[in-house]
Amino acid sequence: MSEAVKIHYKATVDNLLFLKRQQWTITNYALILYAAVIALARETSRGEKQALTILMIGGCWFALHCVRHTQKSMTRYYRNLYDIHQRYLTAQERDEFDTLKERPGFNHNGEFIWGLMAANVIAFALTFYLVWWKGGFPTSSTKSGALLLDAILGLS
Repeated sequence: MSEAVKIHYKATVDNLLFLKRQQWTITNYALILYAAVIALARETSRGEKQALTILMIGGCWFALHCVRHTQKSMTRYYRNLYDIHQRYLTAQERDEFDTLKERPGFNHNGEFIWGLMAANVIAFALTFYLVWWKGGFPTSSTKSGALLLDAILGLS
């Protein structure tokens, strides 16, 4: 293995480690955003709750997009590792080092990525519930989905 390949291999591994940390960081910041929204939602008007809801939706979308983007980047780096292993290691070395057995796809370590995305969506749903129902739902007569949608869109 040439020195250039060794450097490329180390850079690939370092990038994978960085991107894994980034996925956690993105999820943590999204959870902090939801906690801040819950804290701000106490004793707020309907318009303020609508603004907080828009912030929550934007934050959730952005977090999901960023986690997905880092996963796509990680897939590219895992494929680079696979290619290096296939080209520069013998079959015995690949078995001994327990390297990737097949070229990875987007769902490589899928339970991890989907778990982070699920945590984000569940936190969003819980925050939405706490803001609109526990923080004081603006329509006290009923809590139907139609009235909730009207309240979010400002139609009533």
